[in-house]
Amino acid sequence: MQLRNLILIATFLISPFAIGSEYEDCSWKCKKIPPLSESYEFWGSPQSTHLDANSINLLVWNVYKGREDQFEREFTEFMDRADIAVLQEATLSSQMSDTYNKTQGVEFHLAVSFLMKRNVPTGNITTSRAITEIAQPLRTVDREPFSKSPKMNLVTRYSLSNGQKLLVINIHGINFRDTDRLKAQIELAKSYMDAHDGPIVYAGDFNTKNEEKLEMADRWMESYGMERLKFDGDNRRKKLDNVYFRGLEVRDKQLLTNVEGSDHPAITVEFLAP
Repeated sequence: MQLRNLILIATFLISPFAIGSEYEDCSWKCKKIPPLSESYEFWGSPQSTHLDANSINLLVWNVYKGREDQFEREFTEFMDRADIAVLQEATLSSQMSDTYNKTQGVEFHLAVSFLMKRNVPTGNITTSRAITEIAQPLRTVDREPFSKSPKMNLVTRYSLSNGQKLLVINIHGINFRDTDRLKAQIELAKSYMDAHDGPIVYAGDFNTKNEEKLEMADRWMESYGMERLKFDGDNRRKKLDNVYFRGLEVRDKQLLTNVEGSDHPAITVEFLAP
């Protein structure tokens, strides 16, 4: 616990929460963009110091800001089985916060993209049933053209029961910009991947809305020995939500296109770390 606290505190020392910091302007549902120093929060209490290398259950889901009526029910069901959850379009609204708090034994980390009305943060959340050793938000320099909002990556790291470290990168890809801008966002995590010898998961809503963007992401990930999780009978017109991985074996995988709690499908994967 002491090492974890030192690592997490280091994030704040690098980017201290300063009163009166400058906020960026944005538009539409984006009311303001806090400085990166005020764009990270964590809460919860994990149940373990490490994840079981023989069974790592991952959930990947763009939760659509909890707008759908069935969000709470489905989220609770998914989280009961998830060791790690990689979520996009998560908020700290009172409704969503109440839903999060129903999940016990889990730690939540939020990388804030922007503040909505009433200063409600939204961004990427990564959860874990094990202690998070490193948590680092990464923000795009580029902005979406209409809302003028940035997109986020969130890098986290965990210990496995076999002595390895698992690196997880949670991405909500920039949407209404060209392929090079999405590539630049993916590359934000490059230094963490370069320094990591163990298994890696890079997952989330990549917003790979056309073949050019998906092929770019595939090629970039292949340069790090990563492969994209593929599903038989995947008839999604746009493969926005994806999981790339290395150093792990897939024991089970599901693409749940019939969810009612979001406008995005959910992906669940059970990994084994050999």
